[in-house]
Amino acid sequence: MSLIGCNFTCRNKECKFLDTGFTITGSWPLGKIDDVIENTDDDELRDQLIKKKEAGYEYSKITYPDPYITEIATYAVEKYCPKCTRIQTFEKGNEQDICQVCGEEYLDFEQSTTDGLPCPSCGEKLEQVRWYVQVEEEESEESSD
Repeated sequence: MSLIGCNFTCRNKECKFLDTGFTITGSWPLGKIDDVIENTDDDELRDQLIKKKEAGYEYSKITYPDPYITEIATYAVEKYCPKCTRIQTFEKGNEQDICQVCGEEYLDFEQSTTDGLPCPSCGEKLEQVRWYVQVEEEESEESSD
């Protein structure tokens, strides 16, 4: 399985957002937040996850490169609102096409990377750096004899 993302960065030397930006990912696996909390060795991350759980979060993104500690429960889909200039995360299958804040149509990962995104401050196209994570699939315990 490959996971993909794209970093968008402003390179306009006159812009107040020079060398800053954001990341949008493609479909990303989520685990039940209790399982992710249980399986993390990072105390700071665990504290952040506990706060999210207390705030009502049911799922958390699974961090890589070790995805099989936590079972994948569903997937996250990120969409970008060009008017509000914000990224909204949805559970796969429950995505919305229209921003509930401003009424603008969201751009999905493919649209964002194909069409490009303007800097929210200066309006110039943001530089794109696409990346991927190759995740090894667990081998099946059944033989194919």
